[in-house]
Amino acid sequence: MILIIEDDMELHTMVKDYLISEGFETESAFNGQEACELADKNQYELVLLDIMMPRMDGLTVMKKIRTNSVVPIIIMSAKDSDSDKAFGLGLGAFAIIVVLAVFLFAQCYLGIANDPETGVPDSAPGMDTMMVQVEMFTNLCFLVFTAVMMSVFVIAPAKNGIRNLMFGYPIRRKQIIISEMAAVWIFCVAALAIGKTAIYLLLYLPSGSMEQSFRLGFDMMSRAFYVQICLKSVLTVTLGFIALFIGNLMNHPKPQLLPPFCCFW
Repeated sequence: MILIIEDDMELHTMVKDYLISEGFETESAFNGQEACELADKNQYELVLLDIMMPRMDGLTVMKKIRTNSVVPIIIMSAKDSDSDKAFGLGLGAFAIIVVLAVFLFAQCYLGIANDPETGVPDSAPGMDTMMVQVEMFTNLCFLVFTAVMMSVFVIAPAKNGIRNLMFGYPIRRKQIIISEMAAVWIFCVAALAIGKTAIYLLLYLPSGSMEQSFRLGFDMMSRAFYVQICLKSVLTVTLGFIALFIGNLMNHPKPQLLPPFCCFW
């Protein structure tokens, strides 16, 4: 018999149904105290143990079980769950946008790129407008961000086998991978488009009252401007996907580092 110790009802049910379908007998505990009581009364061949639980955490439960039993214990931790990763990477995307916005604002209005002797902006050829700089910096940052998202949510789980149980129940492996890829693509496109728009707005609002070191090079009152933002965001994220898969097929040890070099070298 297998003891399942998991307070997340949906995950608990999924694991239990899968094990029963494979012919195993199971017993359930939804908190640490209940798990210890069951472990004291019964003998189990295997324990599936969650770490983050109410009333008693999983590590404490494991120590108590170990005082009386040598039953194999498999940890099912939610500390490294997809929701935690998504929240962290979402904050990362926000931080990228904020840092770029502050940097580009200082570039445009505070003269941080001006030559100290002449006061003339010291820029590379073709970088004389803020639109060019916004596109270059946001695209480069989000190429890497997209690759990291794909590596974390799709490639790494598929390679290291941590989702083998999920792939067997109740949806086929290909369907799960496709849905994860679509979710990453939509999130990255939306984050990039919103980020670009926010940065352009920050640069546009003070343009009538502050002296500019660089020409803006864009018109936020034009409908074509927003269509261009959407199209460029889609193209950038899609290029990140393509470059990442090229790196993955090449068995590159750090495939998430390839997109910026493939697209901007």
